[in-house]
Amino acid sequence: MSTVTGSSRKTATVSLLDPLMWIRAQIGSDRTIVWVSIIALTFLAAVLRIYNIENQSLWRDEGISYSLSHQESLPDVFSTLANNDLHPPFYFVLLYFAIELLGKSVFALRLISAVAGIILIPLGYAIGKRLFNQWVGLLNALIITISPFLIRYSQEARQYNLLALMAAFTLYFAIRWYQKPDNRQLIPYVISGALLIYTHTWGFFFLAALNLYLVVDLWLNTSRQRELPGWIVGNVIIGLLYLPWLPSMLQQLDFRTDWITTTDSPFQLLRLTFEYWTAAARATPFYLLIFLIGVLYLFDIELRPFKMSLGKNSGKVMLLIVTALATLVIALVLNEFKPSFKPDRYTIVVYPIFTLLLALGIVNLRFRWVMLGALFILMALWARKDLYYLRDPYKSVARDVAADLNVNVKPNDVIVFTPDPLGQSVQFYLTTDNFMLGYANWTSMSDWNIDGWVDAWFKDDLQPATLALLDERLAGDACLWLVYAPGPISIPDAENVTDDFLVAVEERYTLVREFRGYDEGFSEPPFEDMQLDQYCGKREALTRRFG
Repeated sequence: MSTVTGSSRKTATVSLLDPLMWIRAQIGSDRTIVWVSIIALTFLAAVLRIYNIENQSLWRDEGISYSLSHQESLPDVFSTLANNDLHPPFYFVLLYFAIELLGKSVFALRLISAVAGIILIPLGYAIGKRLFNQWVGLLNALIITISPFLIRYSQEARQYNLLALMAAFTLYFAIRWYQKPDNRQLIPYVISGALLIYTHTWGFFFLAALNLYLVVDLWLNTSRQRELPGWIVGNVIIGLLYLPWLPSMLQQLDFRTDWITTTDSPFQLLRLTFEYWTAAARATPFYLLIFLIGVLYLFDIELRPFKMSLGKNSGKVMLLIVTALATLVIALVLNEFKPSFKPDRYTIVVYPIFTLLLALGIVNLRFRWVMLGALFILMALWARKDLYYLRDPYKSVARDVAADLNVNVKPNDVIVFTPDPLGQSVQFYLTTDNFMLGYANWTSMSDWNIDGWVDAWFKDDLQPATLALLDERLAGDACLWLVYAPGPISIPDAENVTDDFLVAVEERYTLVREFRGYDEGFSEPPFEDMQLDQYCGKREALTRRFG
């Protein structure tokens, strides 16, 4: 099997797989150009990731990030995560300190993701340069800089950008050790690998895929078999470092994840993954073509006469392909047993490999103007999406709903969220201390528990018990404010439970106000839509009406 050692080709021949020597020679002749380019791209990335970072309202998952991290102490963060979430603690520990240092603000919540996205630029360059050459590294840094997928998650208070960053660090340090085996080189790999699996459980899939290639390669290369024990020891240490969280992870694995259930086939999930990565469903074939051309870097190709053989870079490209593909295959297989595949989020763990293969694909185009044309199309398509993410509202109307409630809710009024996770994002903006109820899982935010969330929707007394509680609370002139998401929920066999509850409320209480204008500023339906109704008094006892 080919190895991943070596840097770049030295031949001056412009072939199908080694074009644009004039650019590479220009870059290689002056290191200043390289560093100025990296600094400029990093600055541009910072602008794109910080600009308007508070423009979008928090949505449900970001509200959950806040409620999990906003605890009295750090040990409370660990215990809350173990009992109320599916993820390991690294990101939430960072978020806890961000809130402690910067206070409660959208900027504080999203800053970690933005910083992770900025660091990816020089790191993407370093990976491309170490595996191939400076030009591939710079092009990879450019693609990462303008990627709408990464910009979106750089402005979201979730761990996904941190997951991509830790995966990229792990890949970089693994390559560095492989090219220069040394026990000291294992230390940063062990640290980054441990932080990777402490960021997201998909980190295990990435490590397994990475080791699938490197262990087999070391084993088949007789001259390097003596290095295999050291590599195995490094990975064992990563596993040992995870032992403190292992009991919590096993507890989390027992939680039901029915809301992630999908009817899509594995091939459909892969198609969706590419569509989310490219941020343009109709343009996905273009990106896929460039991606596949990057895969061709496996081969040396001559046109006259036609010859194709494994090239000097085949081992490096194979490392990328196996790591990315095996990660996704492992996730798809496990998804058949426990729903856990989210093509728009968790797959970000291998996104740094996708961008690098895109860079290779552009470099592999034979003619200068073809390459520049492909790069221009890629940048134009993504710039359009970047403008949408940075300028137009698209996430949620939670902030607007909370503003309406803050103005109009009276002290004895009751606020109900259905489905209950909507309350996570709205509550961040609420300034009232009214009694709140999440249908179907909590009577206060502190009662919310993911362990029983799915089962709660199937309780026989769910609706009558909730209505009885509302009757008790809605005494005198107290009103009910119902915040809900229209349409079925994503739990199989419980899709209509929310709609049935809405019908029961409408039959029981008198609607005095409904508002549907929160999404008027959206060019497309918001990612998280909400509607707000106000009910005052039983239908048979209405004494006043307003709206």
